[in-house]
Amino acid sequence: GESAVFVVPETGTYYLAFRGYDDSQTGLCNLEVSVIDSETVTTERLDFTTDPVPVPGEDDLWTWDADTKTLTLKDGFQITAAVDRLIVLPDGATVLVEGTAEIYNYGRNSILGKGSVTIRGVDPETSCLTISYDADDAIELDNGGSLTIEDVSMDITAGSDCLITEEDIIVKNARLKLHAGDEGLDPSGDAFLE
Repeated sequence: GESAVFVVPETGTYYLAFRGYDDSQTGLCNLEVSVIDSETVTTERLDFTTDPVPVPGEDDLWTWDADTKTLTLKDGFQITAAVDRLIVLPDGATVLVEGTAEIYNYGRNSILGKGSVTIRGVDPETSCLTISYDADDAIELDNGGSLTIEDVSMDITAGSDCLITEEDIIVKNARLKLHAGDEGLDPSGDAFLE
């Protein structure tokens, strides 16, 4: 499917006209419209492999602990972007999801790991990470490395693969809802579901 982002300068009434074409001639079109708070929109990459690393603003709902390489997404975290490699993490990093966190990215690779990465919550009933509208691979690890997902629920929509690694994908006590243009899980190694 196709997607587009429109930014309007002020609150008001707007009309969206579209026409669709379906290769199968079934006549079906699906239109989704999201209204997003402009305070969550960014054009900046959160690259934790650079020096200096990004620093959260006073009202941001994320923190970075350089000693443990932990990016904490606090309850209510939301970010909207059209940025390739939106969040870049070093080898051995952990993303800790505390509550509900949402990433709406119209670029490629909402999360890019430079090696092994763990995405962890407190409990899959209370910790949920949603990644929507990613144009290509939503979470990709390069430079080798495995992806471990534990104690979290994840809902991912991607134009290509949802989770892609050069090694293994390990899922422990987690719930995954994957909407992929190609593969939901695409490890070069194995997928372990525990």
